[in-house]
Amino acid sequence: MIIKTRLTAVLCLGLALLGCEKMVYTPISGSASKGIISGGEVAIYPITDDGIIGAEPIATGKTTAKGKFEFDVPISDQNAVYIEVQGRDDGTTLMFCDLQDCGIANDSSLDINQDGIVNFGEWCVIGPEFKLTAYALPPINLATLNINVLTHVIAQKYTTAPTEAELSTEYTQLQQQLNLASSPSAIEPLDLSGDIELSQTQLQDNIIMLAVVERFNSSADVSDAIVNMTDDFLVNNTVVSAEHSFTDITADAILFTGAVVANIDNTVLPQSVKTEVESQLRQSNRVAAQDENQLEIDDLPISPPNF
Repeated sequence: MIIKTRLTAVLCLGLALLGCEKMVYTPISGSASKGIISGGEVAIYPITDDGIIGAEPIATGKTTAKGKFEFDVPISDQNAVYIEVQGRDDGTTLMFCDLQDCGIANDSSLDINQDGIVNFGEWCVIGPEFKLTAYALPPINLATLNINVLTHVIAQKYTTAPTEAELSTEYTQLQQQLNLASSPSAIEPLDLSGDIELSQTQLQDNIIMLAVVERFNSSADVSDAIVNMTDDFLVNNTVVSAEHSFTDITADAILFTGAVVANIDNTVLPQSVKTEVESQLRQSNRVAAQDENQLEIDDLPISPPNF
């Protein structure tokens, strides 16, 4: 979906007496996910030279059914932008539940097993209270930007736009702390439709990311979990802490893999990928347990709480 804003016409009209030069457009593409976000409201804001986010967006539109967006933005590729994805207030924004439990079902037509709960693999309606954000720094047209909970917590740390070095450092630190294969902004959504082939690293990164969110999901409300996670990040400057150790995060990820991922049809997610992901998660758990002086999951006297 390519969206061109009305800003071009407005600017050209205002400059009619001086002659309107051809507007420069820069393509920006990406995705939004905490689970795939379908029909999410996307707004792209300009950033001034002193790092201030503009009051009005220069482009708006919606994500596709796969959570993708593509814009031609009337701005140079050497300008930074701030991207915001939000649930719409008309009930048309859906989120794919990639946790074992995403809260109370708010649309019975989407509740596949009619148990009143949004379970893994079901969709739910999300409203304006749900929001994900990210900064895109120049050159903004060189990479697909995947907006998720990790890009969001980093973006919310800055009241003015971070420098390229600051944002790179933030992404690198989170990638290392969570042992991710990809930088946070490069983690593609977990698409279980069977339309695309999922890689082992894509699945593993998504499982780790959702395990982090689950640590903050005390009320079975994804929006609340994201707020809690963001608040914690602003205090600790990390999502890994004494309360949420990487040993615990990887243990939760292993449990989720066994309880949920293992049941995904092999035609959608090959058994070989599932096996390799669990093996890698167990290795990460062993290393983390040694580094953090904790028990690895196989040595726990009782199983950790279910996901």
